[in-house]
Amino acid sequence: MIRRWQTLMISAALMALAPGVIAHPHAWIDLRSRVLLDDDSKIHALELVWFFDDYYTVLVAEELGSDGAPTEDYLDEIAKRNLSNLREYDYFTTVTYDGERQAIADVERYETEVHDGRLWMRFEVPLEKPIDPRSGVVTFSVYDPTYWIEILHLEAEPILFSGKGGEACLGEIIQPNPTIEQVTLAGSLDQNETAGDGLGELFAEKVTVSCG
Repeated sequence: MIRRWQTLMISAALMALAPGVIAHPHAWIDLRSRVLLDDDSKIHALELVWFFDDYYTVLVAEELGSDGAPTEDYLDEIAKRNLSNLREYDYFTTVTYDGERQAIADVERYETEVHDGRLWMRFEVPLEKPIDPRSGVVTFSVYDPTYWIEILHLEAEPILFSGKGGEACLGEIIQPNPTIEQVTLAGSLDQNETAGDGLGELFAEKVTVSCG
């Protein structure tokens, strides 16, 4: 997926600003998702991999040592900071079960690395209570509520499943369908404006999970 080169500043919860650039979004993340099932074939967590855009990677690289290579300690600190800021927003992750939003627990498992010139972060978003995908309708979405950051799944990659019964599960990505008015609103907002926490949901992919 092609990403536009932008100048970014990172603030709380990965809120990125792009000086001189008009319209949302201002930063981009490629996403890979894996649904994790426990020994009872219930969903207990989502494993998310975020591939940050080129310029955020460059921004991180500017803080590296003289040899130009990121240290493990530095990358770990970046990941901890980002996850701490994202906790207030449930790590930009919404999971529903029969239409009811599920509580998200603290992320404890994560790793990060720079690979092929891009920074990525893998982390597990646990549910406070496992849910049975065979007894109800499960959906999840990963998005920035303010739409400063666009988060989309990597093209042509399926939703993955791990754990007992995962081979009988399927994830379908439903693409967003904003109205012309909503697209116009997003395009009219400059770097100092926000339409509130509802804008990002209008441009968010939704994944439906079904298990046989």
